[in-house]
Amino acid sequence: MTLPLFASFEVGLAVGFDNSHILTSSSYYYEHQYYAENGFSISIPFQYNLRDNFSIRAEVNYLSKNYLHNTYQKTLSKNTDEYCYNGFIEVPFMLQISSDPLDLGINWFMNAGCYLDIWLTRHHKGTTFDIFEIDYYSDGSPNYIDLPTFDTDVAFVSLVDNRLQVGLLVGTGFDYQITEKVKVFTEVRYLYSLSGLTKDSSQKDLYNKYNRTIVCQLGAMYCF
Repeated sequence: MTLPLFASFEVGLAVGFDNSHILTSSSYYYEHQYYAENGFSISIPFQYNLRDNFSIRAEVNYLSKNYLHNTYQKTLSKNTDEYCYNGFIEVPFMLQISSDPLDLGINWFMNAGCYLDIWLTRHHKGTTFDIFEIDYYSDGSPNYIDLPTFDTDVAFVSLVDNRLQVGLLVGTGFDYQITEKVKVFTEVRYLYSLSGLTKDSSQKDLYNKYNRTIVCQLGAMYCF
């Protein structure tokens, strides 16, 4: 196959922020609620332009997919919060189309594809209801007002944690060629995980947790 003369290769760098939330079938566990939290992303994109409007794109990214786990404690009649910070190495693969409908040098593009996630780090902090850590008043009654706090890295358990995950993605954005070799771009991307955070063999799928993440990033590409 002979490649067209305008085929080119690009490499770049992008930074941004993300907002991740957990999807779970927890209707039978009403005391557990999950809320979205913000994080950040760093990306090294590689793009091969087969045509002026069609490209193949791959990346190596670091994303923090964070969420808040809120638990209703029946004994206390109050909630405890657990902030969960998760670091992922992500390798997406996409097909991209682009167009300059207004002929202003500002290209609109859209991409779609799949990704592989490697769950790298996990850190939790918040309040806990642990009967062995609760303080007691001088009269011997438990102090349910000032609950114990924690702030710690969490070790992975190979039989439980699913550290290798896959998903689908779709994104859209704009790029602008500022010089013959350099262009800047901005993009919004949605990540839909097909893999749960826990292995099916360790926990019923009814209560598995799936990441749903929106990423906004700004970056630049250099064309060779």
